[in-house]
Amino acid sequence: MLEANIDNDCNTQTSLLNNSFTFADQIQILTKVFYKYQYKKPGFIELSPVCFQLMIKNADSCLCRLFDQM
Repeated sequence: MLEANIDNDCNTQTSLLNNSFTFADQIQILTKVFYKYQYKKPGFIELSPVCFQLMIKNADSCLCRLFDQM
């Protein structure tokens, strides 16, 4: 159920956004997201794959389809 919500949210936002970002661009954005997250919550690591994916996608909508590409 939660994964379906992830996909539905991303379908509407990323069809236009993802076309303008290369895989390398998305990795750079992901690195910035990790840095900001580490600064806000030092020592905390998200271990749930679904929650991890939600955390990344909520941080930046450009990353919605990144996990599908990997």
